[in-house]
Amino acid sequence: MSAWKLDLDELKREAVTNTLTAEEVCIAEGKGPIAVRIVRGWRVLLSRTIHSAGPVWLLSAQTHPTGRIPQDGDGEALADIAEYIGAPEYPVTWSDDNRDPIHWTWPELTQAN
Repeated sequence: MSAWKLDLDELKREAVTNTLTAEEVCIAEGKGPIAVRIVRGWRVLLSRTIHSAGPVWLLSAQTHPTGRIPQDGDGEALADIAEYIGAPEYPVTWSDDNRDPIHWTWPELTQAN
């Protein structure tokens, strides 16, 4: 298995270990624990929160170092990362400024991995 997939496996384990309920996140003013890794030129953040309907995942990615303009292959790398994590094909937010973070959110029931 490639090193970047091992990094993402560790990221997922850390997110599961640090899962909070929605109420705990509210008490922490939205600053719940987030697992972070630098993977294939992206700063990848992953968190898992328990809501009344079940666990919800949040994946955010931004080029690394922050503000770097994506290069050839960065889009493919990000698609590989999102797919491996289990995120839906399309992010929830995508900015016209390709240096801004990209976000996905999905219920655990639809997670592929």
